[in-house]
This record gives sequence, C-alpha cells and structure tokens, in this order.
Amino acid sequence: MLSLLKRVFHEKVSWDSIIKNINNPIWIDENYDKIVSYYKKKEFETVTFESFFSVFLTQNPSLEVLEVLDVLNKHGFDFKNTSLYTMCCNPIFTIDLEIFKWFVDNKIIHKDDENSPELCVKFLQNGDLISFEKFKYIFELGFPCSLKFPIKISDIQVAEKILDYANEKKIPFEYTINFSKQILTIDFLKDYIDWTKKHSIKDKYFPSLYYLCFLGTPGLDILLENGYISPNQISFETFTEEVKQWLLEHGFTEFGKEKEVLLYAQIKNSKCEIYNKEES
Repeated sequence: MLSLLKRVFHEKVSWDSIIKNINNPIWIDENYDKIVSYYKKKEFETVTFESFFSVFLTQNPSLEVLEVLDVLNKHGFDFKNTSLYTMCCNPIFTIDLEIFKWFVDNKIIHKDDENSPELCVKFLQNGDLISFEKFKYIFELGFPCSLKFPIKISDIQVAEKILDYANEKKIPFEYTINFSKQILTIDFLKDYIDWTKKHSIKDKYFPSLYYLCFLGTPGLDILLENGYISPNQISFETFTEEVKQWLLEHGFTEFGKEKEVLLYAQIKNSKCEIYNKEES
C-alpha cells in the first residue's frame, strides 16, 4: 500500500513534471490519461494537450522522439493536426528521414490521402538529397507520381542519383536548371551544362535570357558559347546598361527599333514623293 501511495505521489502530473519527462516515453505512457486531464483544466483553455505536444514535436523533429511518437500513436494521438505532420509533408522543412518514414509506416501519411499525388512531385522537385530519399521511399510504396513538369536540378550530385534511379526504374523524367538566384551561379551553370552534355540530356525547358541576365556578361558568354542563346530581336527594357552593350556587341537587336527605322524611312520617302510631285 505504501509503495502504491509513493508511486501515485511520484507520478503526480504538473507542468514541471510534464516538461521534465517530455522525452520519457515510459512516463508519458503511464501518465497519458492524467496528462490529457491536466490540459482539460480551466486554466488551460487556450492550450490543448494536442497543441502542447505539437509544439514539442516541431521543436524536436529528431530521432530521439521516435519512441515518444510510438506512445502517442498507441493512445490515439491526432498527428494530422500537428505542425510536425505539416512539416513532414513539405520538403522545405528538413525533417529527419526516419521521422518521415515513421509517419508513412504508421499510415499518418497515406498513399490514399487527398494530397498524396503531390507528395512525390514535391520531394522530387525540391532537389536535395534527403528529399530525394523521401521520394524514393514513398514512390516504392506505391504513392502516385504524376510529374507534369521537368525536374529542376539544383545539385549535380543529387541529379546523378535521380538520373541513375530514373534509368533503373525506366522513368522518363525530363530535366531543367533551377534558375533561382540563390542557386544559379556561374560555377553551377558550367556544371549543369557539363552534366547535360555528359548524359546527352536535351533541356527543352531551359529558361529564357530574361531570367538569366542577372548572371551578367560572364554568364551570357557561357550561354552564347554553348548555344543556349543566339542573336535575335528582344526587348532591352529590363537589362542593365552593361548587358545591353554586350547584347548589341554580339548581334542582338532591340525589339521594335527596326520597325521604327522602317516606318521613319517610309514616311520620309512619302514626303519626298509628295514634294517631287508638287515640284513637277
């Protein structure tokens, strides 16, 4: 009886005890109902049990919480209303691969979910290694993948892995360069062009000059040399003076200028004809 009383006293749930044992799956398992009841008290009207653990899980999305996840799942915890679930479904958040797998294995992320067709595409398009590993994991479990656009390459090493996997699985992926200013540098542009040449990849979606002018004249030299741009009529409106000068020096003409010159010549000729007729 005394030992039982000691145990009840020891397991008394309070704010401090919850914080102290937040990473202790055994304690949470034994006191789960008490924790839920504790958060139902009047003074916690604005903080629910689910929202509290959601914050904890979001702040600790690492392997150390796997056992805690197991306990919460055992007691029917609603993971789909947590920030961690949202983060697991969005590749911009670097959630540990094993945590992601746990959500998939426990059917919290499920291939029959309404948003499942987007997941493969999101992870494949994100361009980093962990996203690619997440793509492979769910793709091989039968998650649908309807890729309507080319894969944007942001890292050549990851691109190699994607290409190898696509060849192995006979998936007809198409590729293009990620032209985000945070990713596309002169060095990356060179690496990407070398990679496409190495694998005889034709980039049908390569961005236009307007999206690449921020690379400056060194970037334009590379693009011209490798046939990604060629002299034609374009609008100079958004370019810097340095880029405009480079374009003029390499045979580009400003769109509309030739029409203006032609119209001026036609007007001038018309005036001459009228003048000549009046003279005669």
